[in-house]
Amino acid sequence: IESLDQKEIELHQTQLRLIREQTSTFIRDLNALRQEVGGIKQKTVAIEHSLGLGGLGDSRTSMIERLSSVESFAAESAKMHDLHSRDLKAVQDVHSRAMDSLKEAHATIPERVEYIEKLLGDSADRHARELKALKDAHDKHIENLSDLHRAAVHHATLPERIDFLEQALGTSADKHWREIEALKAAHAKHDAAHGKYASELEALKAAHQRHATVSERLDYVEKLLGDSADKHAKEIQAVKEMHTKHSSDLASMKLHHASLPERMDYIEKAFGDSADKHNKALMALQTAHDKHAKGLADALDTHATMGERMRYVEKLLGDSADKHAKELKALKAAHEKHAGDTSRDLADLKALHSHHASIPERMDYLESLLGDSADKHSTELAQLRDAHGKHAQDLQSLKGI
Repeated sequence: IESLDQKEIELHQTQLRLIREQTSTFIRDLNALRQEVGGIKQKTVAIEHSLGLGGLGDSRTSMIERLSSVESFAAESAKMHDLHSRDLKAVQDVHSRAMDSLKEAHATIPERVEYIEKLLGDSADRHARELKALKDAHDKHIENLSDLHRAAVHHATLPERIDFLEQALGTSADKHWREIEALKAAHAKHDAAHGKYASELEALKAAHQRHATVSERLDYVEKLLGDSADKHAKEIQAVKEMHTKHSSDLASMKLHHASLPERMDYIEKAFGDSADKHNKALMALQTAHDKHAKGLADALDTHATMGERMRYVEKLLGDSADKHAKELKALKAAHEKHAGDTSRDLADLKALHSHHASIPERMDYLESLLGDSADKHSTELAQLRDAHGKHAQDLQSLKGI
């Protein structure tokens, strides 16, 4: 009886420990998945921030192909998130069914306590009946011994009668005394065991009153898992909405901003137009200067003295040599200022190029980031499936018990 009760208690403790370990493992897996979703959200925000900075690239075709590859990869990532959500729901369903079958297959704690009480009660009643029967047999034996003693008074001597009694009973006084002592020891052991069972039963009742029932714990675990699953679904939906917003923002940015080749064409055209305009101005100035020199030579040939001619030319042009020198100096200063502004703009553009990564570098970083996230997500999904397989094996072993 003691061994059966001990086995029942050990089996119950083993089942409770396995349920707690499996629940803890499942909660850890869900927390890891929650952290992964948070990391994906942070990476998505970082990607949106980096894409808003802009940059220069080498090829428009390569940039469009990489953007298409990133968009397709993001769509596949969304599909993987949906698949993982379905896998998580399937794991929760399997866990719920397993717990239902476990509750149906095993008796509850009140039923087991009632069984132990019934078992101890039946054993005590049986022991009382056996003890009463032993007392009745002992009284009957004493009565028979008294009758025999009264009958032996009329027979042979005392030693002969004792020998006859020992031979008739098949035992001696010492053997009978040893049996009585053994019976007393067994009775004392039985009383001690009965007291131990009563104290253990009281301790079990007290522990049962202090602790929640298995059904209450299972309700709490199911509620916890349900809340975590709902939160996980909301976070995945938020990631999908952020990805959709990111795609729309990227499309609108493509529509509102000119591409890199268009910007380069515009800059080259602007610099080209300025150079052509400057060359045309120089050619016009050279032509005017040649015309002026020819007119001066003709004037020297056809007009009066040099002083008169110079005064006539100055009067005709409405200017003097000093004014012409000042304007030429001002023109040179404007030309130098324009050249300095152009040099500073080119230096600023080169500095901007040196401070910011190019579009191919950013695209390589983005593809590497998404690839690492996908590999990590696949690895964690494999670990979650392994944990689920282990959980299913433990449930099968519990069913076998």
